[in-house]
Parts: sequence; structure tokens; C-alpha cells
Amino acid sequence: MSILPINIKGLSRKQRIGALVMIILLASFHLYNFIFYPIIFRFNDTFSIYDLYENIDELQLVTSDTIRVEESEFNIRSVRNDSIKMKSFDPNRIDSIQLVSFNLPRKITRNWLNYRNKGGRFYNCNDLKKIYGMDPLTLDSLLKYCQCRLKAKNVYSDKIQSGYRKTKYQERNKITKVNINTADSLSLTRLKGIGPVLARRIVKYRTRLGGFHQLKQLVEVYGVEDSVLLINKSFLTVDGPLDKININKCDYRDLIRHFYFDKSITNAILKYRKQHGTFDSIQQLKNIRIINDSIYLRINSYLEN
Repeated sequence: MSILPINIKGLSRKQRIGALVMIILLASFHLYNFIFYPIIFRFNDTFSIYDLYENIDELQLVTSDTIRVEESEFNIRSVRNDSIKMKSFDPNRIDSIQLVSFNLPRKITRNWLNYRNKGGRFYNCNDLKKIYGMDPLTLDSLLKYCQCRLKAKNVYSDKIQSGYRKTKYQERNKITKVNINTADSLSLTRLKGIGPVLARRIVKYRTRLGGFHQLKQLVEVYGVEDSVLLINKSFLTVDGPLDKININKCDYRDLIRHFYFDKSITNAILKYRKQHGTFDSIQQLKNIRIINDSIYLRINSYLEN
């Protein structure tokens, strides 16, 4: 009985040779893994990447403890001077990489950069004491290499320019009474919350409407919120004649182009005039069934007979 699960007698010569080679390769692989590999590497010292991280943490811990002891028992300046070599710098231009190379305390480096990012400037080297957390010993060591290139006259010039821009801005945005029936788009942009696009939209709406007779009509313009009207109400006036439509002479086109007259109202007015003749007064519009009190109050200011 054959040991192999394959019937060798039923295989060709090439198949028997291939099966034999496969058996030899498998046997060699198992021999290497379970016999030779442990013998070869049993005396080698191996470690994992986790061991490396653990060693680094221990090294950092020892180093930080050593620095604390040195700073508490010895002069801080001597410790820093032994470990770094400073070079000249401009406090307004020095970058974070050079600051780190100075081996400054982390809080001083962070506060230095934050001070500049918020618009702070050093006009002389003594201004370094403005940095929160700057101690006298660190300041003395930095003053030896500090070269401030920002002159005092630039500060004065900046203040003048800043004041000039502020004055021009205030003059440009000074709000006086604005008549929404006569103001151009530039005057409307002086109002809070109204930009050039919205100002042009208001003028266009006013032209097609025939003028405003109430301040609250401003919110009918697309983009004008109630809050815009509320914050500008004390600066607004509404005055001047309205462009009115003669109800006895107008045609369909004259009415339909107005924002307050839709197709149904326009046809109803023209039909009533055709049936009953000319209007003796604007109040006769109330006789038209679809014109209720709210519609009448809205349109009567833009009609005449």
C-alpha cells in the first residue's frame, strides 16, 4: 500500500517527477522553519519598533528631569549658552525655526509669534520685554544679538496713514437723511446693510413702481430684510410726488407693467370701465368685486382720474 494519497502507478513519468519535486520543496520549507531557523538566530538580539519608542520615551524623561535640576541649581544662562550658539536677528522678521534654535522656553516662543500675528511690532530691542513670560536673564541674552530695523519714523507714518484712512472712511460712511424717493444708488450705499447691488435694485424697483409713499415699501425689494429697514429707519425719509396712472386713459399695458397690478386686477378694472364708463373717483374701484380693502389701499396712491 502506498504512503502517498496519490496512486503513483496511474501517473506518467513526468507527473511522478513533478510530485517528487513538490514533496522535496515542502519538506525543505518545514525543516528550515522548525529546525534550522531557531538554531541560526537564537543568539541574535532582536527588538521591535515598540521597544525603540519605549527607549525614546525613557531618554526624553531622563533628559527633561536633568534640565529641571540644572535650571533649579545652576545659572540658567550658563546652561543655555553651553548648548546653543545665538546669532544676530531682527525681532520683527525672525521665523519660528530660528526661535526654536535659540532654545527659548516654549511659552516665550509661542507668545512672541502670537504677538506679531496680532499686529504687534518691536520698534527697539527693549520692546522684547512686552512678550509675556520674558524673564530678565533671557532678555539680557537676546539683547546682545538683537538688531531692530523698524525705525520710529515708520511708526509715526503708519499712525498718520491709519488716521487718514479712518477719517476718510468715516466721512464716506457718514449717514445723513436719505430720501428714498430721490436718492441715487451711491447715496443708498451709505445705509447700513445696503451694498451697490442692492442699491441699484432699489432704484430700479422705485422707477417701475412710480415712487415710494411709505418706508415699509422698501422691504418689497428683493434682498431688503426687515432688519435693514429697522436699523436705518432714523436716517430715512420718504417725500416727493408719485408717478400716477390715469385710470380713465390707461390701457392694459400701462397697468400690467406696474408691480401692484396683476392680470386679474388689470382685466377687472378695464372691464368695469368699459361697462360703466369713466371713473368719477378712485373710490369707485371698491365696486369691483375682486378689489378688497387691502388691495385698494395698496393701489389707490398710484391712480388718478
